[in-house]
Amino acid sequence: MKPSAPDSTMPSIVTGTRRERKAYPYLLQQLEGPGAPQWIKLDRPELFLGRAEDADIKVPQPASRKHAIFRTEAGNCTVYDNDSRNGVYLNGLRIHSAVLHSKDLIQVGGCLFLFHEA
Repeated sequence: MKPSAPDSTMPSIVTGTRRERKAYPYLLQQLEGPGAPQWIKLDRPELFLGRAEDADIKVPQPASRKHAIFRTEAGNCTVYDNDSRNGVYLNGLRIHSAVLHSKDLIQVGGCLFLFHEA
């Protein structure tokens, strides 16, 4: 009888923590207006668009100071008109709020944006 070979495996314990990463797979491509062309990441749960100094996405007049809000929640990105005078247009129609989909066109004043789901 052959002597048994020593066990070449060694028990090990691997522990780790998985950090959950928030994914914001949405982009705005500015097609027209001051600053165009440019890409804007919608990388926070809420972003303001307007002419205010503290606006996340700055656009010139005739936009309101806080003209529109982009809100990311529950796997969707929604644009809201923040009771602006000149409105937010989605694919040519004035809206109060709408869930965005790839290739949607958003117009605010003289700026035109194309929405992308990355």
